[in-house]
Amino acid sequence: MPISLDEIQRKASEAVAALGDRAEQKGRKSLDQSSKTKGWVESVDKFLEAAAYYRIAAGIVRGEASKSFFTFREGAFLEEAGEFSRAIEVYSTVADSEYSKQAAEGISRCRSAMAGIPKEEIILAQLNALMPGMAAEFKSLLNLD
Repeated sequence: MPISLDEIQRKASEAVAALGDRAEQKGRKSLDQSSKTKGWVESVDKFLEAAAYYRIAAGIVRGEASKSFFTFREGAFLEEAGEFSRAIEVYSTVADSEYSKQAAEGISRCRSAMAGIPKEEIILAQLNALMPGMAAEFKSLLNLD
């Protein structure tokens, strides 16, 4: 029995998204334990590459739920790369989808970053919104003192 066009498109979009996931993994590496610097090394180019793969995946797939997911992920990678204006544009395209809440949060983070608010403070505000009254605990976990 021949495979349907929808099935081919689904598999193709998933394969392209997997390339995006690999690009992200290459773009985000934990620093070696022996390193004097703690944290992560992030590659803007790899996040932009991941965003491009997810844009392609969204263009291939037919289902709206999958298209919204791939588009949301594109926005997240653009945000990670510091492309805040582009991320807002992408997030706005899924504002009426099942990712509306996450897209609104992404738009808010991008606007805050564009206003010059440090990433750590943006994360702290989001965590505090999820668990009010825990700002001091979150602040200590982020080593902001």
